[in-house]
Amino acid sequence: MNYEFPVLSVGVIAERELANFSGGRVIAAFDTSFYVETDTGIICVVGLGQGSSPLNISVAVPSGMSWRASGI
Repeated sequence: MNYEFPVLSVGVIAERELANFSGGRVIAAFDTSFYVETDTGIICVVGLGQGSSPLNISVAVPSGMSWRASGI
């Protein structure tokens, strides 16, 4: 299944990782976030209200969305 959500903000480390992104793999999935390991580091995708961090990519997800339950 493919998901597409608007990006609300990107932390400085996540922005650097995305600039050179050629692929990655999910290394951890939780209800409100998931982590992707890239060739050069780690980024974290979070939903609304999860705060900001240099590693975070904040996206607009539906209320109650669970990344873990989504099968990501």
